[in-house]
Amino acid sequence: MKIFLKITVGIICAAMLLYATPPVSRSAYTCERPPVVLIDDHPPPYRPPVRQYEVLFVEDPGNGVFGPASKPDPVWEGVLMELFGVGAYGWYGPCSTMSQDGPSLDTMLQYQLVIWNTYDYWWPDTAALTLNDQDNIGSYLASGGKMWLVGQDILYSGVPMNWMSNYFHLSNAHQDYDTLADSVTLYGHVEINGISVTSVADYQHNTFYPDELVPDAEAHTVLEDADSSKSVGIFYPGNNDWMSAFWTVDGRTTDSWSNWVQMVSGMLDAFGIHYGIAEKVSVGGALRLHLNISPHPFVVSTKIQYDIPFAGHVRLQIFNKIGQLVISLIDDYAHAGSYVTSWDGRDLRGIDVANGVYFARLSCGKVSTTSSLVVMR
Repeated sequence: MKIFLKITVGIICAAMLLYATPPVSRSAYTCERPPVVLIDDHPPPYRPPVRQYEVLFVEDPGNGVFGPASKPDPVWEGVLMELFGVGAYGWYGPCSTMSQDGPSLDTMLQYQLVIWNTYDYWWPDTAALTLNDQDNIGSYLASGGKMWLVGQDILYSGVPMNWMSNYFHLSNAHQDYDTLADSVTLYGHVEINGISVTSVADYQHNTFYPDELVPDAEAHTVLEDADSSKSVGIFYPGNNDWMSAFWTVDGRTTDSWSNWVQMVSGMLDAFGIHYGIAEKVSVGGALRLHLNISPHPFVVSTKIQYDIPFAGHVRLQIFNKIGQLVISLIDDYAHAGSYVTSWDGRDLRGIDVANGVYFARLSCGKVSTTSSLVVMR
């Protein structure tokens, strides 16, 4: 049934694309809503925050005919605005073509958490996440990032299971256990225990086709379909590396809006994200760590300047692109202030590392930041 319906949808979508205005290039694409303030050199559809770099939301409905008809997505924009305030979170999208990449690695590295939503997007032989997206997400997580991935057809579209297993700790999945679902009653566990939301599909071309998820031993179920007791959301709390969540049902609700806000805030708590309009203005900036690496790329050595706004145990570590620790440069208590150290491009054993991209992660207490650097000999 699903294949027949999706073929039918495919024909309709293809016809829409055929008779629609010819697609424009990414450089010429303009969001349906203009950016609030472009405070750094990134073209639309990126809308950076005017205050803090805590959360970036990626609205990735493929070719634009998937996901909700109203864009930017009012469900997610509404909850983020309620929790953070106007202009206090980043927004990328909506992506307008099937082959359009999401945000760059450098853009994602500015944020503590990236929420990436592909909605009900699927297309024959076209994965919901491009190969560049998969590489960038993998590198972002390997650098110590935090990712909340949402999408009901990510697996159906062809995103590799081994990639999902590696970065989102998904052991297995049973696709489309429920089809033609107009609504799903979602129930939270562990970090969002006891919160219930009725999610109603408002997508343009599909109802819900949720997948049952089986987490591996390091992750756990955080969201279930209360009507079937199937796991539809998993969370990996991290093991001194990245943190990630994968949901196959979106909380598209109006009737249970306060519960939806509570569910999102519970997940933000689980990711260690600060939110709250007053808090973001008065405290958020004071808690930010800073890294400055120069030269970059480097041949022989590079200086790493870092600022600590409060006293605490400080770690400055270098990781490779797949998240393996290369060397710890600093691992000690430090008072607030500015510091400088250097890295000569050698690992724990004193051996020169291979040319390529590496990540410097600075942490103090529960606050951390990451910056990329390139070794080029």
